[in-house]
Amino acid sequence: NHLIDLITKRKRKYMISLIGKALHKRIIDIKQCGHLPESTCVFMPCTRKTDSVCIEHGAVKALELMADSVFCYEPHGDSPTRQGLFDAISVGCIPIVPDEKSFGTYKFHTHDFGKFTLIAKNINEAVEKIEELGVEGYKRMFKNLLEVLPNVLWAHQDTGFDDALRVMLKGLSCKAATKRNVQLPSYC
Repeated sequence: NHLIDLITKRKRKYMISLIGKALHKRIIDIKQCGHLPESTCVFMPCTRKTDSVCIEHGAVKALELMADSVFCYEPHGDSPTRQGLFDAISVGCIPIVPDEKSFGTYKFHTHDFGKFTLIAKNINEAVEKIEELGVEGYKRMFKNLLEVLPNVLWAHQDTGFDDALRVMLKGLSCKAATKRNVQLPSYC
């Protein structure tokens, strides 16, 4: 698969990236990131204001930063889930989330999220966990992320894998069959 090749061969300049609006609840993470060398953690402010890099260049700059990062810190926003979580996965950046709530509504797509996601309450804890993980742990997580990647992408019908829509529809079908006490389809 061409996308997997691109993701696998990409040289990553940053250990952690943090992209988003400087909300009050993110200030600690932004400060912790700012106290680390840029190669360890880089923050990109992304607001809806006209001076924002994200407005100037669209999502391209944010996605490029994610693609240049080994891990993408995805703190809660207005809700526990964020689009950035799936953007990170789509470019091969291992998500770091504060807790399991981040995947609450996406269990069909990411049922084994612990295999490709790091859970850390803040940037400093993330750095510690990454150091504990080591190279082999990272390789294992990255391999698992590549395996789940097709499940979070929207794809053309003839791709040969279940894209995000098919995964969701199959999950709903299994859930409905269970509630109705009927025989489960073979993919459940």
